[in-house]
Amino acid sequence: MDKNIYSQKPLRRAIYEELKEEILKGELSPGTRLMEVMLSKEKGASRTPVRDAIKLLAHDGLVDIRPNRGAYVKDVSLGELIDVLEVREEIDGMAAYYAAARADEAVLRDLQYAKDQYKKALELGEIEKTVFWDAEFHKIVIMGTGNKTLMELMEKLDEKVLRFRYVYYEKFENHENIVEEHTMLFEAISKKDSTRAGDIARRHTRLLREKIATGFSE
Repeated sequence: MDKNIYSQKPLRRAIYEELKEEILKGELSPGTRLMEVMLSKEKGASRTPVRDAIKLLAHDGLVDIRPNRGAYVKDVSLGELIDVLEVREEIDGMAAYYAAARADEAVLRDLQYAKDQYKKALELGEIEKTVFWDAEFHKIVIMGTGNKTLMELMEKLDEKVLRFRYVYYEKFENHENIVEEHTMLFEAISKKDSTRAGDIARRHTRLLREKIATGFSE
């Protein structure tokens, strides 16, 4: 993280956001102990803002604070992910439906660009960029609805899914089907075919959920 950010926002918030990003990206793996003394030295801060940041992470459900034992990065819960994806299936379908009816040319250009960048990153085997552009593609679909409530709901759900995106792309192979599904969804939205766009989006998330449920149980 750019240390200049520490002068731009409350210290505990800056440390919280940095640690949160490291957890979501898998840089701090499940089970890692967050030691206040070590983190204080690493962040160049006193223990108080570090302790406050850890409490915020625990509130988010990313850290488990154990009495007399310390704070640890929480393990990834498959059950929670399945719950989230069940909800996402319907919200994704709703978002695609309304995006097809409301998306303007600027949104379509952004969607095309995100789709192409995802394919490029996947072909180059760049996991971090692949994860970013996959999430960005779906975020643009949401933005295309112009529905602020839908955007807020998806933002909360996306945070829960992000950790799994990294695990997913590292664990599974053959993601070309996602390229094809992105293309089909883009075409349906471009043609303002709301019913087809909604069906494609719901199927996309349902297949992802089923693949993850099967793969992680093996």
